[in-house]
Amino acid sequence: MLQLPAQLANQFVTYIGQQRIPSGQHRYYLKWMRYYLGFYHKYGFPNSEPCPLAVLKEKHRAEHLRNQAHHAVSLFQTMEANFAKTSPHADKN
Repeated sequence: MLQLPAQLANQFVTYIGQQRIPSGQHRYYLKWMRYYLGFYHKYGFPNSEPCPLAVLKEKHRAEHLRNQAHHAVSLFQTMEANFAKTSPHADKN
């Protein structure tokens, strides 16, 4: 599984805490984020493509885990989009 830069992991943990994800769940949300980013890193797909969570069903993961993975990835994508909008390097078109 992909190792995340500490800054990105900390940013995500802060963000999911702000979204009222219980602290006991943070490690699982980080795991799903690493899975998501690792999949794209390994197979070379852009992060804008649909999430590879269908693989979890094929691997017989429980529905609650698939839901948690989907929620974690959705939060990560929202965090990324918000960061892109507020970044001083974002296009000002």
